[in-house]
Amino acid sequence: MSSSDACNNTVQQWSKILSVVRKVASNDDSNTQLGMEIKTLSKSEREDLLKNVQLPITVPADHALAIKADLALPWSNLRVLRK
Repeated sequence: MSSSDACNNTVQQWSKILSVVRKVASNDDSNTQLGMEIKTLSKSEREDLLKNVQLPITVPADHALAIKADLALPWSNLRVLRK
C-alpha cells in the first residue's frame, strides 16, 4: 500500500517508524541523514515535495517590501507570493 492510499494515522505511524530507523542508522544524527536523503531526490521531486507539504509562511510587511525591491516585483506578483 502506498502512502497516498493509506489513511493519515497509518502514514503517521510509518513516519514515526522511519524516524526511529533513521536515528539508529545515523547514530543519533537523523537531521543530517534526512538532509542527505532529500539531496538524493531530483530537483522536480524536491519541488513536488515542497508543494505537497503546504507549510504556512508569514511574511511581515517590512520584509515583503524588501523582497519586492530586491526582486523588482510588481505588487500583484508579491500578493501571489504571500498567498
